[in-house]
Amino acid sequence: MAEAPDSLTIRQKWFLSTGDLKPEEDMMMWWILLGITLKEILTETKDNVKALTEKETNIFNINTDYYKLNTNQNRFYRVNYPLK
Repeated sequence: MAEAPDSLTIRQKWFLSTGDLKPEEDMMMWWILLGITLKEILTETKDNVKALTEKETNIFNINTDYYKLNTNQNRFYRVNYPLK
């Protein structure tokens, strides 16, 4: 039995390995191909987000039991998955 539909919030932040990024330095916005793989895309899903074109976006009405961003690791960004 599939879990109830949920949503993903995807946001972009500039990452520095030193960890000393100031909020005013995080104003850059990139166009990011998401490369998202979902276990199940429900037929009612109207949001077919393939790229992040703003600082934050939501993808609604999906099963968040399994998803992966940057499928095949062929893009230059890090993904920080929430703990479940």
